Amino acid sequence: MPEFPADDKEAIPDDELLFRRIYPDPGHLVPLGDGTGYRPQSGALRSPAPLSVDRASLSTPEETRDRDKSSPFHVAAVPAGAVRSVGCKVVRDPEQGNLAHCLVYGQHADGKGGLSGGQAEKIARKARIVLLNPAAV
Repeated sequence: MPEFPADDKEAIPDDELLFRRIYPDPGHLVPLGDGTGYRPQSGALRSPAPLSVDRASLSTPEETRDRDKSSPFHVAAVPAGAVRSVGCKVVRDPEQGNLAHCLVYGQHADGKGGLSGGQAEKIARKARIVLLNPAAV
């Protein structure tokens, strides 16, 4: 298995929220049992590469959504500690124009840093949609 960068635990505390754009497809949302909102479906968090997220201390849900204008995305939030609790690493990866950018490295069997199916499912259950595109519900 390849060696990935070290987790930035000191720079990104467990209680910091991480924002992730969610494609505006009704199948990517799961209603919460108490009727108060939605969480992402686990498939919306799957990627062959490390998961791209933004730190809430350096971004807003609107800024995260608007970094990609190709679709009117939803935005989910999950605490960094919840991501780490399922064996993922959270690594700073600032980009030009986006100092909030981070990568979440998972343990997918292919070794490319994507989330395993189990990791995606557990993270999805802990995440909440914090910016909803009403046209895609």
